[in-house]
Amino acid sequence: EIKAPAIINQAVIDLITKVPETYTRWLVVDYPPDWFDGMAELADLESIFPKNQQIFISQQKLPRMIPEIFYRLPSAAGLAMDECLVVDPDTPRATAAMRHGLAAIIYVYPERLKHEFALQGIWQTDADVMHPTSSERVKI
Repeated sequence: EIKAPAIINQAVIDLITKVPETYTRWLVVDYPPDWFDGMAELADLESIFPKNQQIFISQQKLPRMIPEIFYRLPSAAGLAMDECLVVDPDTPRATAAMRHGLAAIIYVYPERLKHEFALQGIWQTDADVMHPTSSERVKI
């Protein structure tokens, strides 16, 4: 029952594949490896995230998930914390990552992720990401 609704968010994967190759892409997996393998095979994730760029949280042997995971991810990737950016749909977890010094983007929907990548300087866009229509000040 738990595995049945688990799917790969193809829109996110499509956006991640457009991130310039100057950025190393890592996949952090919070499913057990045997659950993930079937999903990954269907989505051909290994072509985007080779096995040596996949971090399984369940294999990290953490005494506590939070905050230890935020320090473990950069070291598992062989990077300094300030070289990392986490994209996470879980708002509390992304917020906690930021509180512990790891830059994070809360994934909401694909267009918003494009804007976040533009704001981070990861890619260029002609879209008005600084003042989208939905955030105009309302006159009361």
